[in-house]
Amino acid sequence: MLSGVGPKDHLQQHKIEVVADLPVGQNLQDHVFVGGMTATMEKEALLQTRTLSALVDYFLHGEGPISVPGGIEAVAFMNTPFVNESLDFPDVELIFVAGSYSSEESEIYLRDLGYKQDVYDKYFLPNRGKPAFAIQPVLNRLKSTGEIKLKSSNPHDHPLLDPKYLSHPEDIKVAVEAAKLVLKVVDSKAMKALGTKRWDIPLPGCEDKVLWSDEYLECHVRHLTHTTWHFCCTCAMGVNESAVVDPRLRVRGGIRNLRVIDASIMPYIVTANLNAPAHMIGAKGAAMILEDHGFPTRNK
Repeated sequence: MLSGVGPKDHLQQHKIEVVADLPVGQNLQDHVFVGGMTATMEKEALLQTRTLSALVDYFLHGEGPISVPGGIEAVAFMNTPFVNESLDFPDVELIFVAGSYSSEESEIYLRDLGYKQDVYDKYFLPNRGKPAFAIQPVLNRLKSTGEIKLKSSNPHDHPLLDPKYLSHPEDIKVAVEAAKLVLKVVDSKAMKALGTKRWDIPLPGCEDKVLWSDEYLECHVRHLTHTTWHFCCTCAMGVNESAVVDPRLRVRGGIRNLRVIDASIMPYIVTANLNAPAHMIGAKGAAMILEDHGFPTRNK
């Protein structure tokens, strides 16, 4: 946008010469997860990373519990009653995290996420030392979309990012249903065999609600919903007025020799993580550049 490619009114607001009036920064999409969905256990049945065998396994072979990315032991894609069955995409994902949010390590992580210390001390800290795990419900098909705007014409000023999470009322309902799926897993026979129990402490700010009721879960969702850092879609590909790039990833509006080749060209966010799709976009975009300059490519 600083170079003059973006929404005309917004660029003129910052006295930037308009080169192409395109919706750059609009249609910001992301996945979000509901934090704090955790449970205690009577038996320790999680990854044990603080052992000599775990260290030896990792440093000699790159294997073992320390090699598990983020402590994630399992992932499940599931449907809530709000899923759009005509699209055949699950609308939520459950991520099993083999670790306790009450641990010292997690305290640092949650503080970095923006948790207030008094909330951590009241909600998580009392169960420190108990075997525990978390299941993070991820909303994969949000209806809420946000935007990125310029703070000023100074390139050193950070842009203004407003994801507008949960601004669509259905997203809140989906989040509540996803949280209920977590409770269903926690209450399952297999989990009960390990002495698993729901977290017995109400979240600060939600104490006036019946613990784990729909009303409580909505309050919990509004307090502890986070980004998954899967931002995309602000330079959408297409052929209509909502598109920034064409199907060959060339910036529209009469601009020559300029493409966007990253996750921002997605018109809609994918259901799972963006890592693999971003790599594929990069490979396809590189192949298009080679093709347009007469070079051979192995991409079909």
